[in-house]
Amino acid sequence: MNRHFISVEDFSEKLIDIAAYAIPKSKPSVRKKNTIWFNDEFKEVRSNRKKALQKVKCCPTDDNIQRYKIIRAKTRKTIKTARRQSWQRFVSSINSRTSLKKVWNIVNKVAGKRSPIEVKHLQDGDK
Repeated sequence: MNRHFISVEDFSEKLIDIAAYAIPKSKPSVRKKNTIWFNDEFKEVRSNRKKALQKVKCCPTDDNIQRYKIIRAKTRKTIKTARRQSWQRFVSSINSRTSLKKVWNIVNKVAGKRSPIEVKHLQDGDK
């Protein structure tokens, strides 16, 4: 009787190769935050805050720290203002004919809650 023994490492490698060939890989999708108040002004202020923070991490001088604190405060104020304006626009648009589904969708968007993630099924060719 002629038995062929294969090492665990070889078996694992073969199994991984077979799985890589048989199971298609999906690319990770970058999901943007689902908020109504997220606009270009907020993007600009946020990038300025990140740059100031990097400068503080690189060179933590008193001047850089003070500048970062001022930029951070402006960013917070911008976010607060944008959220408030978004909420006021939403509340003023509600009337007796607005459906509850639409109301709750907008409330969740203002809160920044994400919509449910789609389930992706495995595909083998065209099946």
